[in-house]
Amino acid sequence: MKKESLIKIPNEISKDVIDFCNDICPGSQPLFVKVEKAEKSETLNCFVNVRKYAKKHSGHMQHGWSIYEIPGKILEAEFHCVYKSTKGDLIDISPNLLKKDKVLFLPDKKIVYEGYQIDNIRKALDGDPLIKELITISEKVFKKLSKDGLRFQYGAVSANPELIELMQEKFRIIKKLEDELLDN
Repeated sequence: MKKESLIKIPNEISKDVIDFCNDICPGSQPLFVKVEKAEKSETLNCFVNVRKYAKKHSGHMQHGWSIYEIPGKILEAEFHCVYKSTKGDLIDISPNLLKKDKVLFLPDKKIVYEGYQIDNIRKALDGDPLIKELITISEKVFKKLSKDGLRFQYGAVSANPELIELMQEKFRIIKKLEDELLDN
């Protein structure tokens, strides 16, 4: 039987989520945004998807952050973009890896996509040493991607042995977390 993913889209906007979002973008409120995949939109390519869609449908790009969690353990914000209609409605036209019909989105008017990846923002919710390891290794992976010039690429990238080793370490930590949390 296949285990479900540890990583979730929060079911509710809790105090932890509100505090996390206020740290990222004071004054902005997180909201649930419906996912309606647009024709030809690709996973992990929201900025290109939304730019093309907005041009065709007379809307705008709304930059911000998708919020994810491992419940009770960690919150994570991923730089993201959704479509904003001329009526002001937000729609996520890019499919997500979790294959969910909604995302928790934090609009952020201060950040704009400039052609390169931005590291996720993470916050541990408890003192679990595995979560601290996960945050540390995730930051190392991003720094290595940046150092190797791969932060301008999306989707699959060519990895050198050092990056492969870091990714294997990250997957080892995630596997330990899965064993600890999903088997209980």
